[in-house]
Amino acid sequence: MEPNDNIEEIMIRYIRGELSEEDASEIKAKIQNSKEDFMLYVTLQETLYLMKKGKDPIPSEKETLFGIVSQNKKMSHIQIIVRFLKDQIIVSSSDQEELNYQGIMAEFAYRGSKPGPVSITREFDGTIVTFIFTPSQDRKSVFLSLNIAPEIEMSAILSVNKIESETIKSTLKNKAFETPIPSPSDVNIEFEKNKKSLFSVGIKFHTEV
Repeated sequence: MEPNDNIEEIMIRYIRGELSEEDASEIKAKIQNSKEDFMLYVTLQETLYLMKKGKDPIPSEKETLFGIVSQNKKMSHIQIIVRFLKDQIIVSSSDQEELNYQGIMAEFAYRGSKPGPVSITREFDGTIVTFIFTPSQDRKSVFLSLNIAPEIEMSAILSVNKIESETIKSTLKNKAFETPIPSPSDVNIEFEKNKKSLFSVGIKFHTEV
């Protein structure tokens, strides 16, 4: 692979399984070792997933998707994208270590019904965390709660659009954030124990009316 090759085009070919074994190994190493390349990988996966479902993102959507910025934290980190459509919710996530992409589609609210919660579960070094997203009635915001197994003493720091908004001091006593999260927004949840960072999760919320 040449140094001047377009990384986006190469990564798309990697996702589609079109690279040679040598080039694929090189791209995989870049994703595992570079937070910026990892975030680009997540974004391209989301874009290709939507296009496969018959929705070609409009230019403004592409600009939003490609505008995700990495946070350069040396800890376990997973990026999740939650898209609220007219009648569905699409949850997309990528695991940096396993390079595992998953897309989940769930029913949203039909006429006369109420929006229901959607959850996604991830494991971090033996700790299983379930993130539960509950849309507000007007679909303009989302409420986030956690389920942790096994139950251990941790704190969870919620940042919305790079501004620290709320802290759960003990996940043994409280598992729900009270802060309504607007959509669209970029969210980060950092988990700490004894003031030491354990792992973090980035969530991008986007609503299509």
